[in-house]
Amino acid sequence: MRGIFRIPADVNGKGARVIISWHPQSIYLATSGSGNAVHIFQRDGHEMSSFSLPGLCTQLAWDKDGKILAASTKDGNQLVLWESATSTARRIECGGIISCFAWSKYFSYIAVGMENGNFVIMDSRVNKKSSFKGISSKAVRAVSWNERNQLALGSSDGKVQVMSVERRGGMDLDAKTVKTWSFNSSVVTLDWGDVLELEGRPSGAKEGRSLLATDQKGVIKLFIDAERECTIELTQNFGKLNSAKWFGNGYLYLAFTNGTVLVVSTHPSEISKVISRGSPFTQVLYSVSINPSPNGLVAIAGDTSVKFISSDGFAEVESQRIQLGQGLGQPQSVCWAPDGQIVTVTASEGSVVNYIANFPTLNANYGHLLAYRSSLREVTVVDLNGWGTGDTPTEAVVVQVAPEPTLLCVGPGHVGVGMNNHAWVYSYSISRDAFELVHEEDYTERNEESEVHIFPERGQSDADVLSVALSSDFLIYGTAQGQIEYRRLGDWSEIEMDKSQLLQFINNLPSCSHPLTVTYILEYLQQGGNWYEISLQLSVEQLEQIASMNKCILGDYNFVINLLQGQFGTSEEDLDSDIIYANRISGDGNNGYPTKEKFIDYISIPQINMYLLNVNENEKRYQYEFDTQIVDILNLRKISSRYIEQETLIKELLIHFLNESNDEKDFIGLIQPQFLRHSLLESRLLNGRLNGDNIDQLQISTQYTNDESRFISDVTQRDELAFEEQNKHVLRGSDESVELILRVKNIGDKLTVKVFEVNTLAYYLQNKDEIGSNFDLDGLIAGEEYEIDFTGVPSTIRKRVILKPKLIQGKVIRGYFIVVVYGGGLTSRAVIKKDFRQ
Repeated sequence: MRGIFRIPADVNGKGARVIISWHPQSIYLATSGSGNAVHIFQRDGHEMSSFSLPGLCTQLAWDKDGKILAASTKDGNQLVLWESATSTARRIECGGIISCFAWSKYFSYIAVGMENGNFVIMDSRVNKKSSFKGISSKAVRAVSWNERNQLALGSSDGKVQVMSVERRGGMDLDAKTVKTWSFNSSVVTLDWGDVLELEGRPSGAKEGRSLLATDQKGVIKLFIDAERECTIELTQNFGKLNSAKWFGNGYLYLAFTNGTVLVVSTHPSEISKVISRGSPFTQVLYSVSINPSPNGLVAIAGDTSVKFISSDGFAEVESQRIQLGQGLGQPQSVCWAPDGQIVTVTASEGSVVNYIANFPTLNANYGHLLAYRSSLREVTVVDLNGWGTGDTPTEAVVVQVAPEPTLLCVGPGHVGVGMNNHAWVYSYSISRDAFELVHEEDYTERNEESEVHIFPERGQSDADVLSVALSSDFLIYGTAQGQIEYRRLGDWSEIEMDKSQLLQFINNLPSCSHPLTVTYILEYLQQGGNWYEISLQLSVEQLEQIASMNKCILGDYNFVINLLQGQFGTSEEDLDSDIIYANRISGDGNNGYPTKEKFIDYISIPQINMYLLNVNENEKRYQYEFDTQIVDILNLRKISSRYIEQETLIKELLIHFLNESNDEKDFIGLIQPQFLRHSLLESRLLNGRLNGDNIDQLQISTQYTNDESRFISDVTQRDELAFEEQNKHVLRGSDESVELILRVKNIGDKLTVKVFEVNTLAYYLQNKDEIGSNFDLDGLIAGEEYEIDFTGVPSTIRKRVILKPKLIQGKVIRGYFIVVVYGGGLTSRAVIKKDFRQ
């Protein structure tokens, strides 16, 4: 285990235990000690921010997204929230002395327990606070959320309370008690997990149905499915319990202050059975942390060191043991970063020491020279000819680099590293054990000097080149007309391939991911080839690309079957309606919508859909009653994903046309009355043209008399920030204007838009995959940023915003761009591939 940085004791202050908390993405470390302040460090040790506290810190925790850091203080009644986006802190009055708090695992809720037994749940996204009276007048000592948004609280008089938290109307939250239990002494810890074998779920499933609880006397209980209570009974006394944590597949990791650790089963066939036992320390045990990575090590701090125990054999990995340096004192606590790469140890002297355990491998070679990443920001270059016979290279130089590199290359005298769109070049000398930064470049623009050969040659063809590949002997490129051209390197002479050679080449490709796969197939079809002869299994995206570039292929039955089965999981018996769906509902329209006439044509086609009236009752494969709430209608759990997608599309289009024409008579007789009524009601609510308290003005009648107040409340309170499905998926040229349609509702007065340009080469070399919407933007600076003001417009009205990012417009602009929008605590993003046809 190798140290990477240490935070000195004078930063956090001496004389008090240092509290730490890692960011959920492991990019920041928050610390606080006797100095009554919180310090935030980047993972390389650079301090990036700090803020003061009204007293001594007692707890630090990040929310699920890492956007907000919460801190509480000794005898304090204010919760301090620090926002990473703005580096600003605000204080929230909680109405009592705070004893503990916990963030929800799936929502922006934070539950705060207090010394008077009451608790507060706050939605940090809207700054709405709801107060509740506890089941006990004694202090709340533990708070824990599970994955189903259930909240457990434990009090100092031994009471354990489990509640279900949900909205009750508007922004207020409601907490209903599900179950209560009791200990004979104060509750110490609460932790949700799963007795997987008992609950019949596959290994790795996480639902948080079982609550692990401990009290001051060391009693360990499981509350299973909020129904059954089970006490973990050990056959002998192991001393005072230090910690109890869920471990692996339904096991508990128990640590005792005398140095003993146990792995105990919760499986019903062997409950309380000790699976493994060890005594890594003989005097005292301070802290335990389980690496979240699969088969990660368990870190245990005790005596004067930190030891690491394997999670499979439960034996110590002696080579990883950490011995704190002289003058640092004893290890007080140990904590793994969430990515499992860094372990943090707090020392009794006040220092915080960080060690690197593992990191993604990165290497490159040039002849007998090997370069590899040897630490977070370190590259080692080795001369393999001078390695010798030992395990350690004798001729090597360690280069300290600026970033955590994602790209690495090496030459006879230089090392290049890259991250995002930035590159650093270092000169090095193995004989002198020296290195120096000689060049740094930010590749926001392209400035390349090269010998230029243009293909197709001027006057030969005006077809656009869509894809290109380079072998040791040939340059190969494909055109928009479906042609593949081969050029011999050097003399650049053209080589032709006939239809049989093309088919043989296509079917011999090891996978469909070859960059020229689509171009080869288009060339083959253009030469008269048949689709059924192609045995290569293509992705849906490739099939759609072929269909868009060769319209005639839509008349090939075998191709259409492949395409529709890929898109919807469709059987051949549904082929007719699906072809009509693909041809009629998509196509030219206004602002991404089809025309009203095309929409009516589509819903007039006989097909098996529960919300249309023209369905033959004998053909219904799924019975579904429509006297239910609209939420249930939209879920349609018994119906395949294709029907869910179609129904969602039908509903969105109905809302659009009902708002546009203000007349529902064109759809009466085609749409189920209840479905049409809800769509009309939602259209009026979303566009501010109907008072939610008065629904009698709807002209359409229905036999159902259900109370629609819940539906009105759901529509009014629903938050929306999403790019619409009607957005164009293909740009036909580099000069085509890029417009993105965004749906916005309940996000406040401001919408922030950021546009990032991505270095595609660096990403592909590391991940060997195409850039997607989950691309990590950390460290990237937006090339364009602006705000859209909605002041004066009611937030409950849905707004349709068309974004035209300047950074992406223009004929010469090509590349990958990510557009990110923020508002009201929500975010959404879109990936733009400008002039990339493959």
